Amino acid sequence: MKLLLVEDNTRDARLLREMLKQTTAAAFQLEHAARLDAAIERLRQETFDLVLLDLGLPDSQGMETLTRMQQASRSLPIVVLTGLDDQKFALEAMRAGAQDYLVKGRFDGELLIRSIRYAVERKRAEEEVRRLNAELEQRVEQRTAQLQTANEQLHASNEELKRFNRAMVGRELRMIELKKEVNELCAAVGQPPRYDVDFEKKNP
Repeated sequence: MKLLLVEDNTRDARLLREMLKQTTAAAFQLEHAARLDAAIERLRQETFDLVLLDLGLPDSQGMETLTRMQQASRSLPIVVLTGLDDQKFALEAMRAGAQDYLVKGRFDGELLIRSIRYAVERKRAEEEVRRLNAELEQRVEQRTAQLQTANEQLHASNEELKRFNRAMVGRELRMIELKKEVNELCAAVGQPPRYDVDFEKKNP
C-alpha cells in the first residue's frame, strides 16, 4: 500500500516511518512531503492509496489544509494528524470528510495500522454508497421519464377517443337529419315515413 505523508516536522515524520517499518502485518511504501503544495504536486505525478495529513503546515493551517487536500486527492482516504488533542476538532475533521483522526504522541504502530485499514475500508464503503445512490437516482429519473411518456401517451389516446366520440355523435345527428329529409320527401309524395326519427332521437 502506497501512502503519502504530509508532515513538516521531520521528527514526527521519522517516527511514523519507523512505526510502519516495525509492523509485519502489511507492506507499506511511504512517501513524504513537508508542504501542502509539494504534496498536491506529488498527487498529480503519482498514484497513492491513502494520505496521512498534518493539518498544521507552513503553507496551510487547520481545516483549510483538509479542504485543499480533499480537492486534490478526490477519492483518496485521508487520516488527519494533529497535535490538537481536541475531540471537537476531531469531529469537525470527520464531518468535513476525513476518514479517521490521530493525535500525535497518542498512537503506536498498531493503532496507526488499524487507522489506515479502517480509513481505506470506510472510504470504499462511502464510495459504494455514493455509487449506489447515483445508480438509484438514475433509475428514478429513468422511471420518471417512462411514467411521463406513458402519461403523455394516455392523454393523447384520451384526446383521440374524445375526437372519435364527437365524430360519431356528429355522424348520428347527420343520419337523423337525413332520415327526416327522407320522411319529408315521403310525405310530399303521399307515402308513409320510412324512419321513426323520434325513437332514434330518444335512443341514438
